[in-house]
Amino acid sequence: MKTRLGIFLATLLLGSAAHAVPISWTDWTAADAATATGTVEGLQVDFAGPQNPASQTNGGFNYWSINPEIYRGGDIDNGPEASSDIIRITNAATYTITFSEAVINPVMAILSQGRPTLPVRYFFDQAFDVVNSGAGAFGGNPGGSLFEEAGNVLLGIEGHGVIQFTGTFTEISWRTDPAEFWHGFQVGIAGVAAPVPEPGTLALLAAGLLSLALRRRRRG
Repeated sequence: MKTRLGIFLATLLLGSAAHAVPISWTDWTAADAATATGTVEGLQVDFAGPQNPASQTNGGFNYWSINPEIYRGGDIDNGPEASSDIIRITNAATYTITFSEAVINPVMAILSQGRPTLPVRYFFDQAFDVVNSGAGAFGGNPGGSLFEEAGNVLLGIEGHGVIQFTGTFTEISWRTDPAEFWHGFQVGIAGVAAPVPEPGTLALLAAGLLSLALRRRRRG
């Protein structure tokens, strides 16, 4: 019940933010063959899953800087091109991103998912929307290279672009199939979810909203 109330209040507070908003992208600070860690808006971000070749956490070629417009659109105001950080994956495996606190409307920029002769699918455990896709650092169809399929599946055919999850999340998990060398991603957030008020605070808030509604009704 508290979780639902928290999501409702966060949505209520963000209701006026219907236009594009700045996205805070993760600053990845460390990575090895199986994990990576970083920060975003003061929160810790952990990634678990096999990485090959090594992910970039400090310099390297900036793949996001090639045709950066495909990594924005809809509610996404800016792509990840300000940094060259990228998590690089190869295996057909399960991958998980975990945030230390709940975040709002997280996004994933995706680079080179699949090839024209080897489509690759991401099987997510939550719904998402393809916001934009096209040609990027390794090519791809300018008219679209990432596609939504039934069952929260993302199909990439040399896929470059950005997807968004709507709501409040502490974790994003998916598996990939088949293996391919290689594809990468970066993750960002639209904001940090407001703390869930205690029951007493919720009661006071409800009373205040009821009082405001009654005043408006009387004036009408």
